[in-house]
Amino acid sequence: MNLEELSPEVLGIISDLTLKWPNLFGLETLDGFFVFRPATKGEFSDLSRISQSLGEEVEDELFDICVVYPVLTDDEKGKLYAGTVTAVANNVATISGFGDEEVFLSLLEESRTSMKMADNQMMIVILKAFPYLTFEDINKLDVKQFTYRLALAEEITGTTLTIQKQEKPKKNGGHINFDEENKKMFGRAKVSANDFT
Repeated sequence: MNLEELSPEVLGIISDLTLKWPNLFGLETLDGFFVFRPATKGEFSDLSRISQSLGEEVEDELFDICVVYPVLTDDEKGKLYAGTVTAVANNVATISGFGDEEVFLSLLEESRTSMKMADNQMMIVILKAFPYLTFEDINKLDVKQFTYRLALAEEITGTTLTIQKQEKPKKNGGHINFDEENKKMFGRAKVSANDFT
């Protein structure tokens, strides 16, 4: 099932849920569409620790903790087709990534790469200078407050970020001036096939 196939009411509920949990996933089963979030590191650690004593009930716990739509009572959950809770719980565990080394390492490498982006570099400098601030606090700042704290953070940490201004595409009505482009590339306006042999 695609999201477009869900009713506007359900889509509205899911949209509201993303305010609390920005990373939501869906799974279509014989029992309908389930929306779930990844388990947090703490939740996954707790469930791993008690999995010996819970046995198969750990799937029920993971289902109860992470399924955000529909919210089911124990009676409703008991009426689901066999395997539904297991399928959803397995997807939650996979998406959560803490139990799968390959997924974890892939996400970690992706996150490491994103740390090189200017936006993340600015966040890092502010967090180093003001450790009492949270990501949420910083994301609530307007541009004037943000740039003031960034400049202050640079002074405190002795770091000056080099942020390069991005070139804006030239507006020329969609027409390319080949002579001008050739001058930039080859130092002259006219280019012949001999230039490439």
